[in-house]
Amino acid sequence: MNILVMANFKAECSGNFINSLLALGEKAHSLGWQMTYMFPLRDDGTQCPWTDYMRDRGFEVITYSETMTQKETEDFLVSVVEKYGIDLIHSHFSCLATILLWNKTLHDNVRILFHDHMDFVPDQPVFGQIRKQLKTAKRYREYGIGVISVMKKKHRGYFCVPNRWYIPNGITYQRNVKRSLTREEKRAQLGIGPEDRLCLFLGWDIYRKGVDIAIKAALKAREQGAPLIMGIVGFGADPKEEYLSRIRAVLGFDPMAEGIRFLESEEDMYALHRAADVYLSASRTEVFSYGILEAISENVPVVASDISGTRWCLKYSKSIKFPSGNIEKCADALIKAGSLRDLPSNRDLLTDRYSIDVWTQRVTEVYKEMAAEKRD
Repeated sequence: MNILVMANFKAECSGNFINSLLALGEKAHSLGWQMTYMFPLRDDGTQCPWTDYMRDRGFEVITYSETMTQKETEDFLVSVVEKYGIDLIHSHFSCLATILLWNKTLHDNVRILFHDHMDFVPDQPVFGQIRKQLKTAKRYREYGIGVISVMKKKHRGYFCVPNRWYIPNGITYQRNVKRSLTREEKRAQLGIGPEDRLCLFLGWDIYRKGVDIAIKAALKAREQGAPLIMGIVGFGADPKEEYLSRIRAVLGFDPMAEGIRFLESEEDMYALHRAADVYLSASRTEVFSYGILEAISENVPVVASDISGTRWCLKYSKSIKFPSGNIEKCADALIKAGSLRDLPSNRDLLTDRYSIDVWTQRVTEVYKEMAAEKRD
């Protein structure tokens, strides 16, 4: 089987997502299949830094420009399918979704599988989003398109689609680094003192990820005497004014306060987790957090808002929930979590449930099912 995996992914660092795709490619190769990857170029017309990293691992990686017209993009995709003899297209983050949904030539020649990574948007009416999902689901059913949902709630919304699967994300410990720094090395590099409690927060989407909640809770904890430093990843170490103004508008005051640090996103995210004393997920909505997976794997206590997309982490002994949006309860949980850092790790239990081997096995089984249906 020849598979084309495409993703609308342009992040600076490869992270868990790209390394999960690499593990999937290795699994495919072990089964005698050929896997090719395709990604859009960045806004400046260059390829993402991790593209050559994937090629160095022995995979074919194709890039395309989003400045092309839809007709040019459609012709390009059809040419890729023909050149590599593609049998199945696996699309992440709605990559080229319009073409995949409406191009009859593709439907006649390849199987199409969408990977739904998203929850419903918190600042829009849910009913309207459900109606849109149902319309999409009917289209999937009509054309035999498959869908993998990362979130159980979204999976249920595809009830009319025969080819649907619920598969949570898996965690891979592979990263594009020569050597991951120790906790002590990373804290020294960041200038975090021995008495400081570093709270790691990943939050590039200001409202959905709850950046305002994180900052307010951190400042509340500091008011109560906790030596907490909130390390925010997602806007760079020196955020542009456009980001600061957007945060300021949601927050109500200047985010550049004492105890609030903006950190660079980096490939060595495991070292960043290792350096932390607590991990905060203050999301108003969430699907299935790679950040929480990574934090638990590095023995970092987790504080998470009590929403359906993060409730799974409460199975682990060093996880604490707080009512979504409640600043005081979040601050209390951050203070409490700081004392849990040295308790036994849940890494082995986490790996048993969410290992990348489990994930790649489940996804390749989906490939087999779709291929068998095509032959029938």
